[in-house]
Amino acid sequence: MALINRDALRAKFNTIIVGTDENRDALLSVREAMKLIDLEPTVDAVEVVRCRDCHREQWISVEDSLPPEHDTIFARLYGTDKWKSAMFRKMSDDVRVVKVYRDGTKRVHHDHTVDGVWDSERKGPDVYGHVTHWMANPELPKEE
Repeated sequence: MALINRDALRAKFNTIIVGTDENRDALLSVREAMKLIDLEPTVDAVEVVRCRDCHREQWISVEDSLPPEHDTIFARLYGTDKWKSAMFRKMSDDVRVVKVYRDGTKRVHHDHTVDGVWDSERKGPDVYGHVTHWMANPELPKEE
């Protein structure tokens, strides 16, 4: 399932209807309408659910989900001869995380994911701890 911008789509349809010759039998064919719908930007419904989860003020187990990731500046280079092994396609925003260390100590830190893996765990979970839970950061205070 994908969500579309209904207002933008209606505006495109109205532009076509206004600019159409009144003598035509059909203002817009089904095929043309489907093309317009396919051109609309979409949002993956799974990401919407994850985003909704991001704003809850409770810890989310990494077993349930990870924070939503977005394309990085390197994403467009993937699959080309310019792609380098140090590049990554997706990453999440920083979130609060619970890390468990070898001695059992639990601490709250900030971290983000890179291509579906916690950045600190890519560097070495034995040293930097293992992420068990995450929570979106609260909104910044509004200036008065």
